[in-house]
Amino acid sequence: MASSSLTIQNVAAAAQQAVRRARQNLDNRNVPGTSMNVSDTDSDRQVQPDIQPDGSIPNFQLGDPLDGDDSSDFQPDADTMVSEVRRKFRRKRVGGDPQAPAAKLGRKRANQWKTKLFLMQSSVPTKNPTAAEQERLEINGLGSPAHERPTLNVGRRKSVLQRSWSIQQLDTFVQRSYPTLPLGSDGFEYGFAKKSRSLTKIERRTVHKVSDIEDFVEQGKFYIIPNQDIVSTGSRTVQPAMGSQSWHTQRVQADSVQPDVADPQVSGRVTPPPAQPLPDAAEPQVPDRVTTPPVQPTPAVQDAAEPQVEFRGTVDFNEELKRDVKEAFDALDNCISEDIQEIVIRRDAVLEDVIAAYRSRDLASSRLKVKFAGEEGSDHGGLTRDMLSMFWTEAGQLYFAGEAALVPWVPLHRQRTLKPDYTALGTILSHTASLTGIIPPRLSRTFLTMLVFGDAPSEDYLLSDLLEYITTSERSLLKRALRNYEGLTSADQGKLTDIFSMYAMYEAPSANLIKQQLVSIAEAELVMKPRPYIDAMRKGIPAQQLDMFWRQLSLQMIDFIYSSQSPSGKKVANVIEATNEDLRPQEELVLWWMRDFVTSLDTEDVADFLRFTTGSSVMPRDPIQLEFLAHARYPTARTCSNLIQCPLHYTSRNQLKREWRAILGSPLSFEMSLM
Repeated sequence: MASSSLTIQNVAAAAQQAVRRARQNLDNRNVPGTSMNVSDTDSDRQVQPDIQPDGSIPNFQLGDPLDGDDSSDFQPDADTMVSEVRRKFRRKRVGGDPQAPAAKLGRKRANQWKTKLFLMQSSVPTKNPTAAEQERLEINGLGSPAHERPTLNVGRRKSVLQRSWSIQQLDTFVQRSYPTLPLGSDGFEYGFAKKSRSLTKIERRTVHKVSDIEDFVEQGKFYIIPNQDIVSTGSRTVQPAMGSQSWHTQRVQADSVQPDVADPQVSGRVTPPPAQPLPDAAEPQVPDRVTTPPVQPTPAVQDAAEPQVEFRGTVDFNEELKRDVKEAFDALDNCISEDIQEIVIRRDAVLEDVIAAYRSRDLASSRLKVKFAGEEGSDHGGLTRDMLSMFWTEAGQLYFAGEAALVPWVPLHRQRTLKPDYTALGTILSHTASLTGIIPPRLSRTFLTMLVFGDAPSEDYLLSDLLEYITTSERSLLKRALRNYEGLTSADQGKLTDIFSMYAMYEAPSANLIKQQLVSIAEAELVMKPRPYIDAMRKGIPAQQLDMFWRQLSLQMIDFIYSSQSPSGKKVANVIEATNEDLRPQEELVLWWMRDFVTSLDTEDVADFLRFTTGSSVMPRDPIQLEFLAHARYPTARTCSNLIQCPLHYTSRNQLKREWRAILGSPLSFEMSLM
């Protein structure tokens, strides 16, 4: 900095003397004491300073007036020169005016605040709700508002509030977000929660606009606390599953709010409009893909009575579905006689042997005793599950099409030889459900709906199953197209056109028609092409089993069966328990390592683990028992009782993982023997 300042002073001093000399030349006058001798050469100019009568050279300071010069006449030129030089020496700002003042550091604060609303049931909550409690509240119309909840292709979103809104405008927005609840009758307060999970109410007298509330809430949830408890009536209206929700958008109306106030909307994630008319604010439109449930107008509230909500917890509703499903499987089990028929199956030819056995013998109304050729295992239920699990794994590869959601179909060159087998597949499917109490995994809900009801399901079911029917890369692209078509790159649009052509959709993808176009593809791939095969499979189901079980299923029961039987590493780990309650330190350590290992497994490895331990690749109905044997060398499994006999010699978690991965990766591990 010192050298830069000195350079500026030298330049300015030379500039002052140059200006004075120029004035003298222009005026053609000689001012005593101010003459200058200038010697010009080809290369430079040499300026001689004034010599005083005593032979001394006067001291010169930056900004001092020159002899014989009027300071007022010269000073503006000097100041301009200094400021201009300083400007030239100043570091330039990228992308802006070098003379403009420096911008403040950090991101400019927008006028929008994105947050998550959450309506409590109690008027005096002490802690923020747990995950289970949040799910229970949301099912009953509380918790997160409808425009924040996930839809088929869009995850959870946030409400977008304007920081400039007044508290009255915020109140109106909250009432419009929960139109079925008359929050305006008894009033409500706002609250926030910190890491301690304790809820704190915000005093209204301390806030005047939304930005004041944001200072309290920060990055947490924005809680709405009613002034009176929302009381349960003990009953609940059954709500459709996500797959059966309609895709249309219905505008929310509420009698307690002025009609000129815009509704809570979603744009991108969520774009709620102001609760009261704001200047120059156009009413936004809701994209077609956003789903909001039909809402009835808010009932008139008289005498400030307590708001009533038809209400029941998630646990009760799931228990009711679980009971209905169990009753349906029990009815199917009653269709099976106590006669036992023994069949011998080759493990390396399960598919051919099982189809041949069902074609040649009437097995659908009997119980089975399975024996694998060349093995000594005795069937007490485990071998039957193992055989049927292996059968449907191989049948899915040959007789069905799709990735994670399968539908029956074979290409043209295989129809002549394989199409007659579909009647036997229907018989085996129903017998599998009766013997094991499960429906084979990966069969699509569209297939099961058509098998049961004979008609195609809703568009939401079709679209959901189509996304599981296609490959992972195709699924990712289609989800992005449904969520934000305008955000696709030119390369993405080219791939989308290729996908359309592959499924014989010879129409250019369009932002306005993308959903309808995908539904058309789903109808062709999941309904029209598989229909002849589904009809053939229905013919193979015994009439009594079709009436007593399959036609008694509802869409919600089908959804419950799929969700409860779909395994994951975390779900399986949660059902692993020790046979003894009092465990020694080493046993507790091995149990923890086993659960950690199972949690880390992917979908295919989880299926192999379940088939090794239970004989089936779906979630077991009973817990998996872990018995510790101090002198055992390798783990063994008893599939008939879901029992794992585990050694205790492991010294680290990695050692246990290596051994179990070697077991699941070897085909010999799945062979049965007498124990």
